[in-house]
Amino acid sequence: MTESIIFYALLTSQLVLMSFYFPRRIHQRMQTAFYTYTPDQYPRLYPKPASYYERLHQNYRLANQLLLILGCSVMMAMLAIDFDLSAKHAQMVPWAIFMIQMMPQLALELAEFKQLKLMRQSDQRTTRKAELSPRRLFDIVPRPLFTVTIIILTVSFVLDAFMNDFNIGFDTSTFYRWLILGLGNMGFALGAWWLIYARKKNPYQSGTERKLQARANISSMLYVSIGMSLFVVISETIDTYELVRLSPAAMSLYCQLIAMASLSTMLNTLRLDRLDFEVYREEPQSA
Repeated sequence: MTESIIFYALLTSQLVLMSFYFPRRIHQRMQTAFYTYTPDQYPRLYPKPASYYERLHQNYRLANQLLLILGCSVMMAMLAIDFDLSAKHAQMVPWAIFMIQMMPQLALELAEFKQLKLMRQSDQRTTRKAELSPRRLFDIVPRPLFTVTIIILTVSFVLDAFMNDFNIGFDTSTFYRWLILGLGNMGFALGAWWLIYARKKNPYQSGTERKLQARANISSMLYVSIGMSLFVVISETIDTYELVRLSPAAMSLYCQLIAMASLSTMLNTLRLDRLDFEVYREEPQSA
């Protein structure tokens, strides 16, 4: 009974956080930017008609409202059938809900990618500024956060091996957990390299703002890496002490923590008052 209370409390929190709280903050941010930095005054920021962005904002808000209703309906159905928390793959239910909840956010990311492509195509400037200062990892990434990430990753490997009597052969679950963690962090490392050294996607973005955006993205990756390491330890502890009914609750908590770490970092670091919108004004015509 206690496990059920914990699980449904966390699932309710997940539904509110991912389908109401963060979407509301993101929608308000988009609306504020759109009506403060309007298409007629900042035409470089809007390669498509204004009506497109109005529909995009409305659809994003509607999609999250529908997902909130759907999520609540699923939770009510689980309560009605007395969902077995110890069932095989039960912990994947909150993960599946989380992935569906992320779909509007992924759609926004895709729309942003297409917008940046249109901005590059419509950029008619004959001269551009280049940043000549070298880009270094710790000029962008907070060194303490990076250090903590590496320490927690190492500790998770050691604790996982310890709880399995250091049985880490190629055919063991410990090896596969290590492989997943290793590949995940390698992906983050490649993503960080791309953010720091690849050609910038926004043709109007200043070097300072690019560093700020890279800092937000890489910090989010580091927080997610920390969450992955902690989740491996928690999952193995649950398995060791046969607390299988807590697995779905642990998964829901994990989903919320990585969402809070990534989305909160992005929203707080990339506040509108920190961004330079003057570069999107119409370039004055030469006489």
